[in-house]
Amino acid sequence: MHGKLQNRFGERGPYLAVVIAAAVLGPVLWWNAQHDWIAFRFQLNHGLGAPRGGALGALNRELELIGGQVALVSPILIWFLIRAIRDALRFSEEGIRFVLGIACVIPMLFFVYSATRRSVEANWPAAVWIVAIPLLASDIPHTPRMRAWLGRGLVLAAALSAVVYVHVLVPILPLRADRDPVAKAFGWELVAATVERKRGAARQRAADDSLPVLVAAERYQDAAKLAFALADHPRTFSLNLTGRANQYDLWPAIADAAPAGATVLLVLDDQREDPRAIRKLTCCFSRIDESEGVTLMRGKHVVARKRIWILSGKGDGWPSRDQPFPPP
Repeated sequence: MHGKLQNRFGERGPYLAVVIAAAVLGPVLWWNAQHDWIAFRFQLNHGLGAPRGGALGALNRELELIGGQVALVSPILIWFLIRAIRDALRFSEEGIRFVLGIACVIPMLFFVYSATRRSVEANWPAAVWIVAIPLLASDIPHTPRMRAWLGRGLVLAAALSAVVYVHVLVPILPLRADRDPVAKAFGWELVAATVERKRGAARQRAADDSLPVLVAAERYQDAAKLAFALADHPRTFSLNLTGRANQYDLWPAIADAAPAGATVLLVLDDQREDPRAIRKLTCCFSRIDESEGVTLMRGKHVVARKRIWILSGKGDGWPSRDQPFPPP
């Protein structure tokens, strides 16, 4: 225990903080307790599942973790933030700085351990640097040379951030459109317009006006983009037949929402052969038609190609998925 923090247990501040934190976290714990702790089990398996790739794989993941943090924060600024955390952990007159240092180190050590088992995405430890910023801001380097380097680091970090923001508006980074995360947001207005046209045609052909025409995708990213891009923002569904569990699994599934005889417009990646999702769904619809393809573009560059499938006459049952839900 830090000497300057012992008397804090006689104040109401720490206990009030615990009460506020419990109130914020309480609904999350309550919901998970009612649902077999599914969110906690998923995240623990996602980050601490069975190791892959042996020692070489673990080393590669640790290097990816380090490289991702350097790229996220910027090479110069991350050195100053690590230095600020190191200095905060030294016993000093300010106990609060020690607390903030511990709040940085413990999460980072957790992610270092997690990388020995599974890949750690660069944004996961990002909160560590948010805590480290006040440590650096409250203890600026004293020498002119160090302050000059800190200034260069801030300018570099600002410039890197500006490049990313400009790239959102104008593609300036030398990335292939199909590998560019920003470009994946482009072209969905055309997909939505095509889906809307097919949805109207399906309603006109329907023998029973009461049967719905639902919109779905195989991946949750595509389902979310469809819900945003369609003018009426309908409920969309992610089938997740061939992928891992995600948030859509916690919402009403299309197997339950679509009544017998319903039509589903399914948006999938365009492939030469029938997609596996379509082969799985042949059991449960009276008719499946391959319909129009749509090319997603950013400017003159092809981002992706999608194809709309029309699944008519939903029957009983539903195909099994590659990864069961809820996960074991």
